[in-house]
Amino acid sequence: MRHEEVTDEAIVQRVQAGDTGAYETLIERHRESVFRIVARHVPRDRVAEVAHETFVSAYLSLAGFQPTHPFEHWLARIARRCCCDFWREREREREHTEEPDAAEDKRPRAAARAIDPRAGREAEQREARELLEWALARLPLDDRLVLALVYFDELSVKECALVLDWGESKVKVRALRARERLRRLLAGLAAEDGKRP
Repeated sequence: MRHEEVTDEAIVQRVQAGDTGAYETLIERHRESVFRIVARHVPRDRVAEVAHETFVSAYLSLAGFQPTHPFEHWLARIARRCCCDFWREREREREHTEEPDAAEDKRPRAAARAIDPRAGREAEQREARELLEWALARLPLDDRLVLALVYFDELSVKECALVLDWGESKVKVRALRARERLRRLLAGLAAEDGKRP
């Protein structure tokens, strides 16, 4: 039987029984999806680190895996939890090293240029991405996660609720409020850019 035909759950059972080498198959199968999830939640230069942490954390937690949900969903929850941990740790570091107004000075100055028809398409996309990353970084962690899951990862409300261990109504309400906060933040930045000479 080829390894593609073996279920994730069967491989997990092999690892739990002591065949630690079988875990490599799970990494190969899910590397791309884990990197995709992590890339939506952390800076690009930290994606590999947080993805690696996801697989380490999943390996250490395999003893508690119950096949009531697909392995992929369980791994996605761990990936998102590792992203949360990354931001919490970064926030703690920032509290100790950054002056209160320093973060405000780092906001992108390219809000108006992001829609300048004279700029190249690649530059526009890069500036728009930087602007979105800047705005998302200023939202509470739960807001960032729910926006990323619902709008970037395109998970259903039910899937998002499973990943975050929330009720479906909380996902709906939180997503609406987070989207409104993000809209206000971007509108405020655009208004400030409009006032600059």
